[in-house]
Amino acid sequence: MLVLTFTNLESNKSRMTTKQLLNKYYKKNKKRKAKKKNKNKLSQNKLFENAKRKYLKYLQSEDWAQIKIDLYQTRGKVCEYCGSTKNIQVHHLTYKNIYKEEPEDLVLLCKDCHRKEHGIK
Repeated sequence: MLVLTFTNLESNKSRMTTKQLLNKYYKKNKKRKAKKKNKNKLSQNKLFENAKRKYLKYLQSEDWAQIKIDLYQTRGKVCEYCGSTKNIQVHHLTYKNIYKEEPEDLVLLCKDCHRKEHGIK
């Protein structure tokens, strides 16, 4: 059996088997990883919340208002899926050009079609 010797702060020398040493190491490492994982989750949540705030602010901006006006003028205020003229909203087909959308990235939808597009009943 292999025995590793290491210096312990409480006593001058301690003798532990490899198995004991590895178990101690893995327990410490497991705790560190759990803390790091929780920290990463918080960071991701914070990033998501910041992005969401920025997007909602953009939807209230004059730039977005002008994009909607331009779409209404060129395509008419009509749902491009069902032809309804009630509760027309702008839907992003893709978010790859977010904040600098091209007209091809957007479609006009009524509220019902927009909800269906997002899988909301």
